Amino acid sequence: MISGTVNTAGTYSPTVTVQDGNGASDTTAFAWTVIPVQPVINPVLAPPVVAGGTATFNVTSNMGAGVQYRWDFGDGTPETAYSTAATVTHLYAAPGLYTVTVTALSTSGAVKTLSFTQAIYGAISGATRPSGSTNVVVETRAGQNPRVWLVNQDNDSVSVFDGVTYNKVAEVAVGVDPRTLAVAPDGRVWVTNKSGSSISVISASSLSVVQTIALPRASMPYGLAFAPNGSAAYVALEASGQLLKLNVSSGAVLGSVAVGANPRHLSIPVASDRIFVSRFISPPLPGEGTTVVQTEVAGVKRGGEVVVVTSAMAIERTIVLQHSDLPDTTLHGRGIPNYLASPVIAPDGKSAWVPSKQDNVKRGTRRDGLALNFESTVRAITSRIDLVTFAEDYAARVDHDNSSLASAAVSTRQGRTCSSRCRRAVTSR
Repeated sequence: MISGTVNTAGTYSPTVTVQDGNGASDTTAFAWTVIPVQPVINPVLAPPVVAGGTATFNVTSNMGAGVQYRWDFGDGTPETAYSTAATVTHLYAAPGLYTVTVTALSTSGAVKTLSFTQAIYGAISGATRPSGSTNVVVETRAGQNPRVWLVNQDNDSVSVFDGVTYNKVAEVAVGVDPRTLAVAPDGRVWVTNKSGSSISVISASSLSVVQTIALPRASMPYGLAFAPNGSAAYVALEASGQLLKLNVSSGAVLGSVAVGANPRHLSIPVASDRIFVSRFISPPLPGEGTTVVQTEVAGVKRGGEVVVVTSAMAIERTIVLQHSDLPDTTLHGRGIPNYLASPVIAPDGKSAWVPSKQDNVKRGTRRDGLALNFESTVRAITSRIDLVTFAEDYAARVDHDNSSLASAAVSTRQGRTCSSRCRRAVTSR
């Protein structure tokens, strides 16, 4: 074996001669191509930056001395000229996810590009965050480890875990068919019991139920959330189609409003002036029981619904998540948002994301002549709502390809991305 280091790229014709102890020898030649060292731009760190702030990028490569860099910041501003400077700054005016591309040019003319994502988040004032119904919640405790509370839907109980050691602390028996839970302003944990038509109130110190709030019989309470300002608790009654407003201490009913059939989840912005209630099952479409389904009537789109209720318990408006008219392919398809989960409000309060499935109600041999298949019958999606205009941002809808039902979502603390939980998958936007 012969080994060594080749310093110069090129094509060579080595000749190898071998001789044994008796003097016999043989010779062979072969072609040997040595390729140049491939140019590499090392990963660029891009921590999140607040809108209106300046991002700083430092770039390095293996392309030798004198390398020049050119930048495209992905926000519509002109591409920079080539420069030998390895550090560059750029101001981003608006929140979003921007694809930044840096191009390196060596003195020998070699060119290499690298693209990465820069997250820009909206300005967030204060430490208070939006609230929403969920089956898992983190309890923060001064001077102690946080605890994670989790609903056990099939065991009529709630489990409590240490948020640092991950050890199970306790399992607390609650009512029948618990669904969601939330930490009250006084530190107690409330749990809705769907079949029990009640709310179990657990002491965070004794880890036992200290109060049971009775709700209307067979009302099927589901989503529960406290207003971020601590003024009230809200619970969706799936069977009766109502939203209740409750006193945060006694659980007494302060008000109610009918929000339509099948409400399950809700979310509340930091201002605590509105409650966004998602209807789990979308309303029937005109013609849904026939061969001609209408997803728009007289210019009004039909689809999944998020009902907006004021803190005074009056319906303000209904936000429609429209039918997707994208062609049926392996990557996306037609359909109506259905099985809507909890809307997740971004920390800056300017948008909300609603996970769901998407049902292709226009496909079928008796409707469009196409047979149903596994790719185009039901898809997993997450829809974005613009909370400035109170309308769906349809262009931003995410199709979670090759995933099952999107059942929950969570925003990062700064709101730079939102991750949706699908059965057997987690995807981010």
